Amino acid sequence: MRRAAMLVLLLACSGRSKTIAMHEQNNSGQDGFATFVELDSLHVDVTEVLKASTFPGAQASHIHAGHCDDLRQIIFPISYLDGGFDSDGGTITFHAVADAGWETLFNGDSAINAHDPRDNTLYVSCGDLQ
Repeated sequence: MRRAAMLVLLLACSGRSKTIAMHEQNNSGQDGFATFVELDSLHVDVTEVLKASTFPGAQASHIHAGHCDDLRQIIFPISYLDGGFDSDGGTITFHAVADAGWETLFNGDSAINAHDPRDNTLYVSCGDLQ
């Protein structure tokens, strides 16, 4: 409840906001969403919520150039999603502030994705930033 109140406060006091659906990849079952809130011209708050992996370990998550079907270089490394961090038993949540402006992230050619905890080269969830 406290986290939800903080998010509402952020949304009320900031610029643009957008929620992106994240779709499972490679039969992972890890769908969810990522919410972006513009804090100022150089910072965007990112909250990513996914179904928890059935495998232990932290999962890397990044914003890449390209689209979910053709990811390229990392634009912003979000860090790691950890099932022990803000986990409600069924989902994992990660919160970060991207040192990138809104237009950099939402330029029509970027995507947010998460990796398998066992194999960083295997993508498990992705959403195009449009």
